[in-house]
Amino acid sequence: MQGSKIKRNTWIFAGFLLLAGVFHLIEGGPKGYQRTVAFCAGFLIYTGLILFWTFSVRERLLPSLSKTYLIAAAVLMLLHLFARTVKYRIAIYDFNLARLCWYLYYTPIVLTPTLFLTGSLHFGAGSLRRRRYEWLLLIPAALIALGVLTNDLHHLAFLPKQGVKQFMGDTGTYTRGPLFYAAYVWAGCMMAGGIVRLLLATRKLKTWTRAVAPFLFLCLIPLLMAFKNRILERGLPVPYLDPEITIFCLIGLLESCIRSRLIPHNENYAGFFSKLRMPAMITDQDLEPVLRSAVPVTADAGQLRAALAGPVYPDPDTRLSGMALRAGYAFFTEDESRLNRVNEELRDANDMISQENEIIRLEQDLAEEKAAVEERSRLYAKAAQETYPTQKKISQLLADAEPDTPAFREKIAKVLVLMAHVKRKTNFVLLEAERDTITAGELASALRESAHYLGSCGMNTSVSVTAVRDFPCREAIALYDSFEAAAEALLGQTAELWVRLSDDELLLMADGDKLPLLPELPLPVKKACEDGQITVRIATGGERP
Repeated sequence: MQGSKIKRNTWIFAGFLLLAGVFHLIEGGPKGYQRTVAFCAGFLIYTGLILFWTFSVRERLLPSLSKTYLIAAAVLMLLHLFARTVKYRIAIYDFNLARLCWYLYYTPIVLTPTLFLTGSLHFGAGSLRRRRYEWLLLIPAALIALGVLTNDLHHLAFLPKQGVKQFMGDTGTYTRGPLFYAAYVWAGCMMAGGIVRLLLATRKLKTWTRAVAPFLFLCLIPLLMAFKNRILERGLPVPYLDPEITIFCLIGLLESCIRSRLIPHNENYAGFFSKLRMPAMITDQDLEPVLRSAVPVTADAGQLRAALAGPVYPDPDTRLSGMALRAGYAFFTEDESRLNRVNEELRDANDMISQENEIIRLEQDLAEEKAAVEERSRLYAKAAQETYPTQKKISQLLADAEPDTPAFREKIAKVLVLMAHVKRKTNFVLLEAERDTITAGELASALRESAHYLGSCGMNTSVSVTAVRDFPCREAIALYDSFEAAAEALLGQTAELWVRLSDDELLLMADGDKLPLLPELPLPVKKACEDGQITVRIATGGERP
């Protein structure tokens, strides 16, 4: 189908080209309006054929530098025809415009061979991947063309002869300058380089017919020009002039390169699409299928229209997507069954991981709880160990206490003093596990509680606190133990006890006529008995006695 379309277009192209030659023959006949009509018809046919080929190149060729160079060459061909038309049909009496059009001829003469060489460098496999710097060749070519266009400023391309008033390029009215020869030398070198590159590229073609075709069009250029000159020598009209011969032989050369796949291009879209193994479909704007792949897209019109706004699932494992094209829509489906299975496996794995994480969390909670219990047990054991001597005294006193005896109340009062000491010391041991210091207020509170119960034993105790610093835990415990031991030793020796806690010492003062035998205390002690008073100084972390 696609091959027959290409052949049909080729024959139509050739037919219109022949028709343009016929119009040129008519144009060379007797003067009259038919000559103008024939010229306009021929010009429109030439322009239409070049534009038709340009648009076909734009559609067929893949995005590449080759495509850019070919389209640029086609634009230069149109420029050549346009400049010739303006010079000979419009600027007949405007010598400046005619001279400018004459200069403009040399832009395609210089640039077209350059584009042929730059394009030929991309002939063959892999041309889409190549990144070259051949475009730099366009810079000197553009400078030469610009030099010819500005010839009126320097006359390096054409120098008018003496006495020429209307300089517009007529034969014998000028002499050629170095820029003229530079233009033709450059164009010749570029054309020769393109031919050499074409020879190297065609060596890799599998069939000799494809390899020979570009060179046939290349050889036609000098042959047709020679044939045209022979006809003109006999005074007969010719169907084509040099510009048309050069332009359409060059188009034939480039087209043969495209069809021999020296330039990568697209063709047979329908056949290519029908062999696709993925579910895809192209429809018109009414959602009627135009192209289908080998694997059909199973969806109704409602699902197709919904897929243009977002993915649609005709079934749980099939995702239908759509997109708008220039003349319709494209639809394709994706099999997500494997993805769904993987997602299901991931969900199961996530559930299992969640359960394992919950078990680990519970185990951590149990471990933390166990550690907390063990820590509490250790602290309780430590507190029990440190208060054991006092508790032993309590047990002994309770064992010796007999109700309804005179000593019962005295022993119970002493038990209360010892129990207050056990309570407060246990609190201090527990606080030691949480922090490094005990405030003066906390220590004062313990002293006041013990002083309260000392009052039950007949010792009126007053506590004054001037300390403001925090005491290290061990020091506070030792200070409290020292107070307790000294207070117990003073029981029965005095009825009044005055206690003062400062940053440097714990001072105990009482009335008495002799100093009791104090037990060994945890902290340094200074004892004195003067003027009927007993003084006990227990040093803290400040100045030692």
